Amino acid sequence: MRRTLALLAALALSTGCAKRQVNKEITPLTDEQMAGRYRTFTDRDRLVILNYGDAGEGDEAQQRVADLMLEICKKKKGCDFALVNGDNIYDDGVSDTKDVKLFTHFEKIYQAFGRFDFWSVMGNHDWRTDPQAEINYTLESHRWRMPHGWYDVPGLPQWLSIFAMETTLIHHESELDAAAKDRLKQQRADAKAALCDGSPHWKLMFGHHFTYTSSQKRIFDDYSKMREFVFPVMRECGVQVVLSGHDHHLELLEIDKKAKEHPAYVQIISGAGGRHLRGVFVDELLPARPGVHQRFTKVQFGFEVLTITPTDLTIEFYTVDPTQDEADAGKPVYTKRYTLSDFEKDAL
Repeated sequence: MRRTLALLAALALSTGCAKRQVNKEITPLTDEQMAGRYRTFTDRDRLVILNYGDAGEGDEAQQRVADLMLEICKKKKGCDFALVNGDNIYDDGVSDTKDVKLFTHFEKIYQAFGRFDFWSVMGNHDWRTDPQAEINYTLESHRWRMPHGWYDVPGLPQWLSIFAMETTLIHHESELDAAAKDRLKQQRADAKAALCDGSPHWKLMFGHHFTYTSSQKRIFDDYSKMREFVFPVMRECGVQVVLSGHDHHLELLEIDKKAKEHPAYVQIISGAGGRHLRGVFVDELLPARPGVHQRFTKVQFGFEVLTITPTDLTIEFYTVDPTQDEADAGKPVYTKRYTLSDFEKDAL
């Protein structure tokens, strides 16, 4: 009985830790500190971007995903950078920039990429110890990139904007103190400043928590705070794609336009970078969600490759599947292509 109570107490402490930490102020890196630390693509008319999340276990599964990402990038004659959807270091983030887990759970896993930008956001697990350490580590790594909890990815061509969100603040809004709520308001203002320039081009938001999911664990949970935060930004700025982790599977959802609330957009769940997998409901078993359409889902370790041009977006899902036929190895298990004009409609 004592052992059971101790385990329950430890679990309560672990799950509550992220909520308490979200009131901790974090200091962004300056433009001067970031200067020269990342590649720029301002003159490019095509970008190839990796997208994954929930990876930081430092184990064989994470390494297999990393190896396949590198293999696919070589086949495509180079990927340009990665977007990492949070929960970068399990189980409790890191204590400082010298924490050994930054090597075992990140650097060692992705060292074959060489100098390569992994633009990352924090997940709920990253908040549990010292979230500032993950930001500061940007100054010590050839790969890790996290200039703030939220930020506009720099160095992109004019036809692409990508905004990184700090979604743990959003999802735990009810636990925020007055200062943290002010930071949440600032995040929304910064998102609009980065995305609402009035021109029609690709606009992506990525963060840890999602707007919708088909996860068996979380489909009935309340993620209304996420929708309340992002929908006004998406409506005003014309965002087409939301990239998230948190649930440990791969999924593509298309969400129809809802009058005066949000545009038609795509939600990608990519939380299968190495953490243990969880089940999902397939379309015919899902509860009624008007306007939300499940186009693809897979409970398998993996990631996406986004190939973007000024007019087109191709999303390819790749999985690490030891049962896959040799002839199909290294091929996407699902591909979807969009054009900018697709998102001008009420439905995708």
